[in-house]
Amino acid sequence: MIKAILFDLDGVIINSENAYSKAQKETCIEYGINTNNINWGVFKGMSSINIFRSIVQNNNLNIQIVDKLEKSFITIINSDSFYENIEIMANVHKTLESLKQKYRLALVTSSSKEFVYEILKEKGLIHYFEKIVTKDDCKLLKPDPQPYLNCLEQLNLSNNEVVVIEDSEYGVCSAKSANMFCIEFNENPNHCNADAQIKIIEDVFDVLQQIS
Repeated sequence: MIKAILFDLDGVIINSENAYSKAQKETCIEYGINTNNINWGVFKGMSSINIFRSIVQNNNLNIQIVDKLEKSFITIINSDSFYENIEIMANVHKTLESLKQKYRLALVTSSSKEFVYEILKEKGLIHYFEKIVTKDDCKLLKPDPQPYLNCLEQLNLSNNEVVVIEDSEYGVCSAKSANMFCIEFNENPNHCNADAQIKIIEDVFDVLQQIS
């Protein structure tokens, strides 16, 4: 019996990918890194620290610069202008309100705790989630299963009692490595490891009905 729904944040609850990418590019440019040849699409679902680590390694730069990049990036995303550019995904409030009547809801994200709590409060979403797991709560991040296993432990549930909603390859891999049923939510679903695929968030109700 499904008792809880576990959500990724970016690309599922909010749309901050464009704002994040812009901030990451600005950070790289600040440190003289050429961003023209970087394929930003491959970083979807990765934490910022791992994105910067990959960029530094691919450009044969001193690995010690990673922490400086991360600090500059955090300064940018803590600005008021950054939060203003973040939008709530379509029909999220209505969907969460309906799901909360029947299921326990939790959030599992690779974003920082400070950012997650701030954006959820600002957008009026924080009250929906019983548990929130961020990158600050885990030693290993997606695609490792630890974030979802951490959430499962906090909820005191087994992996066959939860459903995960993810939009990225890293997220899907994380959920499946934790042996959880995973729904890919994407306008162009392409992760074959997902158990189900939806293009609009409201379709989650159809999937839940099918597996109940």
